[in-house]
Amino acid sequence: MHSYHHNIKTFNSATRHLTRVERSLYRDLIELYYDTEQPLPANDFQRLCRLVIAQTEDEIDALRYVLSEFFVLTGDVYSHDYCDDQIEKYKQVHTSKALAGKASAAAKAAKSEARKRARSTKSEQKATCVEHALNTGAAPVTNHEPRTMNQEPETIVKDLRQASGSTADDGQDERRAIWGEYSEAYFERYSTMPVRNAKVNGQIRTLHQRLGNEAKHVARFFVGIHDQYLIKRFHEFGLLVAQAESYRTQWATGVTMTATRARQLDQTAANASAVDESIAILRAMNAAKRGAQQ
Repeated sequence: MHSYHHNIKTFNSATRHLTRVERSLYRDLIELYYDTEQPLPANDFQRLCRLVIAQTEDEIDALRYVLSEFFVLTGDVYSHDYCDDQIEKYKQVHTSKALAGKASAAAKAAKSEARKRARSTKSEQKATCVEHALNTGAAPVTNHEPRTMNQEPETIVKDLRQASGSTADDGQDERRAIWGEYSEAYFERYSTMPVRNAKVNGQIRTLHQRLGNEAKHVARFFVGIHDQYLIKRFHEFGLLVAQAESYRTQWATGVTMTATRARQLDQTAANASAVDESIAILRAMNAAKRGAQQ
């Protein structure tokens, strides 16, 4: 990987307790991880020191601390779950683009071959008609259209998509964006990635069907809601789907409706009703006094 997504807020939140040197070394270790696309070597600590330019005793001590704080020693390598996840996503995107390129090239080749065959068939038909006219004396019939192979390119593209595990789905990019916004906000809040499985995939599809292109914005907004019930459930994705339209309204209006705020609004409405009732009673009493005086 020659580049990667760096979330400033997440990085600062995770490294605020580190010294300047430790923060710098942590950033260097992450970039080395992404550049090599593999875990960091643990069996040759001196080589790792040279790779991140940790030369002084203080820098080497800082390096040891950062490795123990953010990386997991597995065998003879230091691994990092979030980096591994990002590298895997990068490889999947790269593979998908490569397969799409092959599918496009195959489709173009198939179309070109279909045109060649169509021209060849048409020429053969014309020659047959002319030959028939010369032999029989009848006028040549040339209004027969040759059978083409317009379906072949589409069939090839479909086969390649099925082989790569992808299908022609217009909502796939939007659903990927929904999960991207939700998981990024989730990591910023809980410092871990949410679980994604077949159940969650179905919930993502449902949310997209109900909210459309606004779903990704509502998903990020949902994770930021400070509600006791949601926090106890760690902002499960299913809770968002269960009341999708309600959270969409809160996102659109910028008003978060928590249980506490709902009680406050209910009390305010009750107080307003009591005031209106008191005013009505006073008006009736005043009207009765005026009638008695007359």
